[in-house]
Amino acid sequence: MRFIKPLLFILLIVIISCDIVKLDYNNPADVYSSAYDGNYVSKPEEFNFNINQDSDKLFPPTITTHLVPGASKYQVVVAMESSQDTILYTKESDTNTGFTSLPHNLNITYVVKARIFINSAWTNYTSWQKYSLALPSFNITTENIDSTSIKITWDSVTGATGYRVYRSETETGPYTQIGADITTGTEYTDTGLTTGNTYYYKLSAFDGNGESGLSEVVSKIAKEFSYSESTLNMNFVTVLDSGNTATFSMGSTSGYSDETPLHSVTLTRPYKISETEITQKQYKEVMYAESWSSYGVGDNYPAYYVSWYEAAEFCNKLSKLDNLEPAYYSDSSYSTEYVSSKTNSIYWKKESTGYRLPTEAEWEFAARGGSKSNNYTYSGSNTAGDIAWYSSNSGSKTHEVKTKHANELDLYDMSGNVWEWCWDWYSSIYYSSSPSSDPEGSSTGFYRVMRGGGWYYDDSYTRVADRINGSPGDSSNNIGFRVVLPVQE
Repeated sequence: MRFIKPLLFILLIVIISCDIVKLDYNNPADVYSSAYDGNYVSKPEEFNFNINQDSDKLFPPTITTHLVPGASKYQVVVAMESSQDTILYTKESDTNTGFTSLPHNLNITYVVKARIFINSAWTNYTSWQKYSLALPSFNITTENIDSTSIKITWDSVTGATGYRVYRSETETGPYTQIGADITTGTEYTDTGLTTGNTYYYKLSAFDGNGESGLSEVVSKIAKEFSYSESTLNMNFVTVLDSGNTATFSMGSTSGYSDETPLHSVTLTRPYKISETEITQKQYKEVMYAESWSSYGVGDNYPAYYVSWYEAAEFCNKLSKLDNLEPAYYSDSSYSTEYVSSKTNSIYWKKESTGYRLPTEAEWEFAARGGSKSNNYTYSGSNTAGDIAWYSSNSGSKTHEVKTKHANELDLYDMSGNVWEWCWDWYSSIYYSSSPSSDPEGSSTGFYRVMRGGGWYYDDSYTRVADRINGSPGDSSNNIGFRVVLPVQE
């Protein structure tokens, strides 16, 4: 019994001691329980944050801090990794979210740290974490609409909800946004410009979290419209002279069914045709755009990846540059010049003085050698390899123009190298009802005629009688064109 009181005393001391060190679960600073999960943390010194950014790193991130029970404020700061003492961004919030619009220039690595306000004091900052932005692949192209307008087009960016266009008159900037945010489509036309000036453009994309970095790709375009034949190095060969007509047998008796029947055609419109297919240099001079890639690149290679619509647009633009009346219009009254659109409603004004695509009959007559024709199978020879780049000798690419022999009219590459667009709508049975004078193809259709064969195809397609078709909006690595210019009476 004499030991009972000491034991009770010791037990009392233990109980009191336990009460003294008992954790206060009403004080969040003392919470060490694992009952909190997710973004909750068990104690302030374990506080941290998440950088929320898409895997492509195209758009600036948002910051979500961990949630600390009892914290009354959260703070995030941002600096450049190379200059951490200079704070670029500071934001406080009474919640653990809402940290947006963070700095987002390209080629800069940023660092982020955070802290919380709890128990009437700020905690220490967390360690720095890094983020950076990648360049969206816009694939920007520019083109002249007229002497005071430039159209900018680009590829869509995955995840973007809109785009912004920036402009400067110097390559180094500064760049200023022009126009409103673009939330539909991937093109913008910059108007009211000064003819003769050079303009530089950059793009950005944005999503719900913010704006991407400005593109590194700067597209510039000289606005001055100046043209001379020596600039384009474009030579023409007269096929049918003023005051003359020409009659020839069009089609074949032994080719594909759409080449029959062999029939007589008379041409009455005097014309000359470009000596070669339109080259990449010539196309770029007029369209201010490049579409070619790895299938032969250089000033004297034929332009390819050109749709029928783009070929028609080239003709009109070249006409205006040379002070000629454009051939193509968007309405049957010829009041609105065709500029740039993918529409079947294109009308040819026959009396115009401007450049245009040849009709199928004009093309074939020229390919056959015109009035000097020797009735060759191919354009200038009965041996395809003499005059054509085709599947057996092309090495799977285009070749510079005028590297094979010419035909009787001194026209080059009318067989092989790239297919050439013609004006006509295609019909496989058109020859059965074709008019005998100046045929222009079907009145309507889905496909336009292509002639001459290309580097990818065998020699049977390079015959002067062969004809195929293509959707006017299509472009390919073996499709180009040449142009016709009316001979003035």
